[in-house]
Amino acid sequence: MERKEIESCLMVGRNREVCVRRDRAPGISGYVRTIRIHPGNRVQVAFDVAGHEDGGAYFWASYASLDEVLAALEDFLGAPMASWTLEPLPPPTGTPDHRALAEAIRRGALAFPGGSAFHLKSSYWEQFLKQSE
Repeated sequence: MERKEIESCLMVGRNREVCVRRDRAPGISGYVRTIRIHPGNRVQVAFDVAGHEDGGAYFWASYASLDEVLAALEDFLGAPMASWTLEPLPPPTGTPDHRALAEAIRRGALAFPGGSAFHLKSSYWEQFLKQSE
């Protein structure tokens, strides 16, 4: 991806977002992790059941600038923006491990890009944060 491509998608793209990574959620069977950039220098990290794009756990953060967003994502992904591509996921394997995701949320064990605080925005999954308070 190139910066101009990202800026264009955020301004006039069909969904006004840029998906920079979609992969199997590390350590959580049956879940997909998707990282998206949204207008206003916001980043979403979503954990959805493979094959579904709703009802998942959605974490959001805001950054001061697009430069900060891109730097944080390059560091987190361990790859420069120019190498970001979306490869199709292989077919889902295994049963979704809802307990593993709930436990990771409860313990604060999910990894996120640096430079900003990510906050869960999903009423169902927020109950698992409240259990640890």
